[in-house]
Amino acid sequence: MKTLIEKSLNNTPLYGLGKFFFHKGRSILYFLEKAYLSCINFLLPKRYTVSKVPNYVLENYADFRKDLETYESAWPYAQRDTNRIFTAKYLFEMVATLDVGDYAELGTYRGSFARLIYKYKSKNSKLYCFDTFEGFDSKDVEKETVVSGDIIKSGFFSDTNLESVANYITQGSADSSDSLILRKGFFPATFEGLENKKWRFVLLDADLYEPQKAGLEKFWDAIVEGGVLMIHDYNASYAGSKIATDEFFKNKKVDLIPIADNAGTVFVIKH
Repeated sequence: MKTLIEKSLNNTPLYGLGKFFFHKGRSILYFLEKAYLSCINFLLPKRYTVSKVPNYVLENYADFRKDLETYESAWPYAQRDTNRIFTAKYLFEMVATLDVGDYAELGTYRGSFARLIYKYKSKNSKLYCFDTFEGFDSKDVEKETVVSGDIIKSGFFSDTNLESVANYITQGSADSSDSLILRKGFFPATFEGLENKKWRFVLLDADLYEPQKAGLEKFWDAIVEGGVLMIHDYNASYAGSKIATDEFFKNKKVDLIPIADNAGTVFVIKH
């Protein structure tokens, strides 16, 4: 009976007229949307563009706008780096299924990315954050000039402090003392006592050659199978990060997977 009614309606002029206006309406809205976005694109600086958020992101990542705004608010040099946020979220979901391993970030600064790690980390795991919290160390800066030829300012990224970063990462949670560990000081000295740790997710974001090299040496062998290593600034402004990475993986069968983010991040899945 239902099928018969539907067939009868399909043959009526009213149905055909409604269908015509429906599709015409969609076409007009699509045209207006494209015109609106074209105007915005015209007004934007050349290094920005308007792009559509993929449907699977909208459906499966309800907090992506909130996470992006949170990331931007703590990171004064952030520039709508949506690709980094999207990719990291899916990597977090992937490593959360692993049986063991903690999380680590080398180069935390104000905690913008660490807050995302902390929010999406496996429930019973810990996040270790390593930073001088006083900016680039002069020893690393001197080495950077020798290795890459870049002139870097000592003390850059010093506008941060341990207490505010801890509060920002945990969103002021009083139950975070066991799940977030901030290690202040010169790396790799601050790695002492963690030699037997296993890691499921590690971000190396120390920018300069010497700490990035030390991070690779300390973390790589201890990353569990299926774990992820992210390396920031591989294809960006800090040449030392790429040099250290290429040297370390030169004789290893590893594929560096690029992310189309603002800082040329790459990641590796450990096998």
